[in-house]
Amino acid sequence: MLDVDEQARRVADIEPSLVLDGNTPRLIDEWQVVPSIWNHVRRAMDARGQSGAETSLRRSGDSPNGST
Repeated sequence: MLDVDEQARRVADIEPSLVLDGNTPRLIDEWQVVPSIWNHVRRAMDARGQSGAETSLRRSGDSPNGST
């Protein structure tokens, strides 16, 4: 929860790839607070051959059906 966890935000700013360490599936909530995470997620998924189901990026206002 990058919007409320200052330490997580600092880590993500310094080394965004650390957010991707560990098992999947993974949910990265409020990713827009540290926009550089997007490129790291994309590269990691490409390198691992992951489908979109392995990592989910969410932000406030997102809903499963696209409405807010």
